[in-house]
Amino acid sequence: MIHRSHAQRGLGDSAAALVAALVVALGWATAVPTSLARADSAAQSAPVSMKEFMFMPNRVTIVAGGTVTWTYDESASDPNPNCESPYFQSKPVTCPGHSTTAAANGPDGKPLWDSGVARASGFPYSHRFETPGTYHYYCRVHGGPHPNNPLTHMEGDVVVVAATGAAVSSPPSGSTGVGSAPTITPNTAAPAAEGGPAAAAVVVLGAGLWTARRTVRVRARQSRSIGTARSE
Repeated sequence: MIHRSHAQRGLGDSAAALVAALVVALGWATAVPTSLARADSAAQSAPVSMKEFMFMPNRVTIVAGGTVTWTYDESASDPNPNCESPYFQSKPVTCPGHSTTAAANGPDGKPLWDSGVARASGFPYSHRFETPGTYHYYCRVHGGPHPNNPLTHMEGDVVVVAATGAAVSSPPSGSTGVGSAPTITPNTAAPAAEGGPAAAAVVVLGAGLWTARRTVRVRARQSRSIGTARSE
């Protein structure tokens, strides 16, 4: 039968402590939501291009009080199909332009903002967002609940975060947000260590390594003491 010395057992315990520390560190890091919108990564303003029957980008994040500006960037010289393509500017098929229209309504029952349908002469159009939340919007002609073409899906989202770093949740997948208020979720999670989850994981792992080394030293001293006692 093989008997392990106190030092060997200490080494095994240290390895177990190290693995446990690593698991805790990685578990803590992955538990921190990465989808939370933070004010430190948000802009004060954001541009959105209307091009090729799409909003580009279709999702922007800004700080409360910030502004989003939509521009009409369709062009007849663009080889990709767009509102200014010659075949979309001759009857019987014509493209009247685009709009940026909020899916949610205000107290007056009207969209929170609506540029109206227009071509280049009606843009740029800007809207200022004061309240944190996720605002869904669409083009009245090429998106929303009744697009004129089932192949177009001209919709987007504006995520507005509070200056304090409040988190904002997105609407459920597939939801158009029509007639609904912005979705707001307060940030109740503990603040992450500076540097993010990875830095916190390194701190926890470092603590595990220190504990493991200390365990080895203690067990080694105990082993030497036992050996000396037995020899006497």
